[in-house]
Amino acid sequence: MMSENNDDTPNSPAPFDGPSSGSSDDQHAYVPPSWSVPESEGVQHGEAFAGYGWRVLGYLIDALIIGVALGIMSRVLSTGFLVDFAVGFVIRGLYAGFLIAFWNGQTVGMKVVKVVCVDTSSRGQVPLPQAMVRAFSAEIIAAASLIGLVGSLAQLLDLLWPVWDKQNQTLHDKIGRTVVLR
Repeated sequence: MMSENNDDTPNSPAPFDGPSSGSSDDQHAYVPPSWSVPESEGVQHGEAFAGYGWRVLGYLIDALIIGVALGIMSRVLSTGFLVDFAVGFVIRGLYAGFLIAFWNGQTVGMKVVKVVCVDTSSRGQVPLPQAMVRAFSAEIIAAASLIGLVGSLAQLLDLLWPVWDKQNQTLHDKIGRTVVLR
């Protein structure tokens, strides 16, 4: 196709003139892709804090998933207690941290029971560093039970703290600056 001025040059698109003025002719304007984190498609959370029973049920589902995987790995690799413990510590922390940061603030267990972990102040997505602090503080508190009665009390306090806390937070929620909503 030739241009209207008959100079034998093909028609080409007009050069880009910068941002549009907002006229109605711009309804088909190109919109560049966004690199933002997508909105949650799963849980539509409100301001209601997740009840203790829902949190425990979600935790038990996650513990079952990870426990089966770690049990199979331990049997196949035939490693000793310390290696199993260290591998479990890391895998459990990474599982919770990455899923909370990148899977709508939920682990598999949390998704099943329809609860979501959010930042305490913004009520928004938990960034990866914050999710890792939350996840590994839970692992450190749980590992403390290996040092005897004092460590076991620390883990018991972490697990029971939501019962009397106004925001139903565990100690690892407080350390990670998160709340769990339903």
